[in-house]
Amino acid sequence: MRIVVSEFFSEEECRSLWEIGRSSDFGKAMQIPAFKRVIDLVQSCVPEKLKLGKPSYYSIEDKPKGHLKHYDGCKLDFSPNHMAWCRYSAVSVVSNDFEGGILRFYDPDQAFDDFYRSVIIYSSSADNNPQLHSRDEFTGSRNALLMFFAVEKS
Repeated sequence: MRIVVSEFFSEEECRSLWEIGRSSDFGKAMQIPAFKRVIDLVQSCVPEKLKLGKPSYYSIEDKPKGHLKHYDGCKLDFSPNHMAWCRYSAVSVVSNDFEGGILRFYDPDQAFDDFYRSVIIYSSSADNNPQLHSRDEFTGSRNALLMFFAVEKS
């Protein structure tokens, strides 16, 4: 599963997310209307109830070094990794003062060189068609909201 929602955030909403940091405290972050809106979006796009708390977490990241091909919730051979609990992931670029940083998905191939204000939601677990992806290096300031979700046990 891979879903792209273009131009989801306004520029003002993007700025409201810059200082969110890294945490599993979804209750605190949900006080930011833009964050609550994106969580509601992700939940509406996935068939399972998201767990909004540990081990799930969110982070604003500005790491210019690239990230090689990987799955979020398993190793390349589908064996467990350190985030084997991760069933779904979402990413949004919330700043636009950078060059590079192309996000690439494989099988099927899809590259995003400009998804500022958009949200990409994708499956991450070994058993739910995880989406292989990578990110190129960038220069400048690229704030990305990353979200990694476990699901509630039924």
